[in-house]
Amino acid sequence: MGFFGLEPNQRYLGIWYYADPKTIVWVANRDNPVSSSSSFLTIENDGNLVVKDKSRTYFTTGLPSASGSASWTLKLEDTGNLILQDGSGKQMWSSFSFPTDTFLPGMYMEKAMKLTSWKTQNDPGSGSYVFQKDTVFGYNNYTIFYGKRLHWKSGFGLESNINPTKMPIAAIHLLSRSNTTKTLNNSRLVMGSSGEIQFYYWDLTLGKWFLNWSEPKDYCGKYSACGQNSYCDMSKKNEYNSFCNCVPGFDLIPDVVTSEKVCKRTAPICIGNDTNFLKMEIVKIDVTFETFMESKSELECKEKCLGLDCCQAYSYSAVGNEELARVGVPGGKQGCWIWYSGSQLVDLQVSDGAGGRILSIRNPISKGAYFFLYF
Repeated sequence: MGFFGLEPNQRYLGIWYYADPKTIVWVANRDNPVSSSSSFLTIENDGNLVVKDKSRTYFTTGLPSASGSASWTLKLEDTGNLILQDGSGKQMWSSFSFPTDTFLPGMYMEKAMKLTSWKTQNDPGSGSYVFQKDTVFGYNNYTIFYGKRLHWKSGFGLESNINPTKMPIAAIHLLSRSNTTKTLNNSRLVMGSSGEIQFYYWDLTLGKWFLNWSEPKDYCGKYSACGQNSYCDMSKKNEYNSFCNCVPGFDLIPDVVTSEKVCKRTAPICIGNDTNFLKMEIVKIDVTFETFMESKSELECKEKCLGLDCCQAYSYSAVGNEELARVGVPGGKQGCWIWYSGSQLVDLQVSDGAGGRILSIRNPISKGAYFFLYF
């Protein structure tokens, strides 16, 4: 731990690895660089840990004033956790509770915890990308926001095992502190300045970091890269030189408000018995605000969808997920996800040569008997 500088006249208090001083894992004054050479770290009379010089304070732990703080001490643990403790050894503050862009073994990803990227590789200031737990599902599901816009969303087993956004089990164990093996002790998760969440491990033999996994790794990995009612396919571009295509029964039509071309239905549904379902194979789709219903067969799933107000689409899975079912996450049991009424199909992706789930999209019979998007 100490002061470091990446640009002239800009110094920061940070924590790094003894074996790799260039990898900074925590920065105290990330948005308030020190310009003078007379700055120092101290514990104030009120108990707060501060970075300051003669003219101003650049960082403070912001604790309420405490009596008896003259006996407080600061300890840097081998885990990388900086701990402020009172005279009895009670922890009053720790850097693990206030991470910057890096998640280390021994931390626990609370619902309110966030990893905020650096501005650039050479500027540790708070960047534009934020990694955190999904605020809806929560359980082993994570998101990246770019400002207020959802940039990426992890899969958590509902779509298929080949869902490209699904996090590796080692990264999930690291975030949930459910595994303390030596392998995880030599790993870290970083919210990169260019928008990727990155999982690294340290090779003890070679003595350097290796990137094990990152997302989003391509255009289709971004959340809803193609917008509503369209799918992304990195294996080929269409006639518009785009990876995006409308789902069966939808065509590109200029929006009446923005004039931007969006995928909309070209024929009405939910009228009389003129109903058919066109099918396509997908590797991911967002189900956050959709309805899940237990079903023993695809036929039962289809009937339940048609029993709702203007059924739009459904996706049936004969195989549940015991872990998700045990914690009460929707979709953990055998059954189907249903889109109805004003629901939109969002964040769809297909993949060359990969098997996935079947999505059945409601269309008039005039659109055909079936449409399987296989590779």
